[in-house]
Amino acid sequence: MALVRQEWRSFWLGFGITMFVLITGLGLLKVDYEGRKLSFGDDTPVAKVERTAYGTELKVKAFGRKGTWDVTGLDRAWEFICDFGCIPHE
Repeated sequence: MALVRQEWRSFWLGFGITMFVLITGLGLLKVDYEGRKLSFGDDTPVAKVERTAYGTELKVKAFGRKGTWDVTGLDRAWEFICDFGCIPHE
């Protein structure tokens, strides 16, 4: 019985730490977005997916940095999942 209780305690500790990091990260992104909007009038979203003729790009603008990543494979996988599950999408 003590072993089962220890396993659950480990699970809840890991879950709690994960939730703390996730919520803190999302909060930091929200503060960054709102600060840019109030200070500079920049209301572009933190992350944006753009489909181009060459593929799909994820553009991220956060904490004073800009980054672009090619997510064409993930976009194709998402399209397949939506088509397979008959989920409406663009």
